[in-house]
Amino acid sequence: MKNFKGKNNPFYAKKHTDRSKRKMSLSHQGQVPWNRGKTGVYSEETLSKMRKPKTREHKRKLSIGRIRKFTEITDDKIKKFKQHINENTEIRIAFGEILGTIPSDACFKKRDKRLYNYFLGSIDREFIERISNNFTRLAIKTKILRRSSGLWYMQVCRRWFKTFLPYLEKKDNKWIFSNKVLCSSDKGFKAAIVRSFSDAEGTATCTIKNGKYYARHISIYNSVKVLLLQIKEILSSFGILSRIYLGRKGRIAKIGNHPFKFPTTYSLFITNHKNLKLFYDTIGFGLTRKMKKLKEMLDSYECIGKQYSIEDYREVLLFYRKVKNCREVSRQLKISPQTVQNWALHNVKPRLVKIHLKERVT
Repeated sequence: MKNFKGKNNPFYAKKHTDRSKRKMSLSHQGQVPWNRGKTGVYSEETLSKMRKPKTREHKRKLSIGRIRKFTEITDDKIKKFKQHINENTEIRIAFGEILGTIPSDACFKKRDKRLYNYFLGSIDREFIERISNNFTRLAIKTKILRRSSGLWYMQVCRRWFKTFLPYLEKKDNKWIFSNKVLCSSDKGFKAAIVRSFSDAEGTATCTIKNGKYYARHISIYNSVKVLLLQIKEILSSFGILSRIYLGRKGRIAKIGNHPFKFPTTYSLFITNHKNLKLFYDTIGFGLTRKMKKLKEMLDSYECIGKQYSIEDYREVLLFYRKVKNCREVSRQLKISPQTVQNWALHNVKPRLVKIHLKERVT
């Protein structure tokens, strides 16, 4: 038998002309459709069965059948998801970026007994589009919508989202990361989590005076101190040093005529050229504007030709132990405040000290 499929068909990519269409129309005139009188014709017995309401037992069986069907589909999705997470790096990173938004901007909770709901809203469309693309990598189509207030948002509901739960824990009714995230050896997965968390809660800022850059740092804010401690631990696995400070104590403030309770907020700071460069190279921001700002800050660092001696380093450390103030040490010894801060707070040693220590070891 000859194969006439596709391009082997002599009529492939050809269309009927108006003349051939008219001929076919005339040839069909007067013919009786093959299904005339055969559809919608039921006996009285069949019609009585169709009109008869379903019994409770019948409804119960239908419900059990639907639950069984959805359970089979969910189990299959969970199995495929776990397989992809273990084998596919791209999907694992996409899942990490989604996971990083849950303790920050996203709302993740049970909608009913089996359905889990994920909702994310932001004024930054690029952020929403980035997370939406990550869901697409997990074979989930999402739709981005915009409210009249200017808020961009997306919402996804799935039964198999319960596979997210082993990576999360509840602390005072707030989501934090579980040990499965903290103990993970996959740095790409951990970097994706911190990246999306920083996109949601972080910023790269500095002070510019007379064309010079000061106080360059990355700050990440959250009301859950335990969560920031977890982010600090993940950053330390990349060699990035950071500190956590009390941002603002909880307060009650009036907006219009209505009082609102604001929680205590904490801030995680990343300073120093070495730490900022490590963050830029290993983690980075997902948002273009934040990444550009971080690059601008790194490019603003100047290479200082002066080499500080071992005596300068020791003098700074001794004086800092007395006054406990980097600015005061900088004023008295006439050494830049950033250098004093690096030596006293971040344990960064000048070049001559490092060379001296190497010689002692050898």
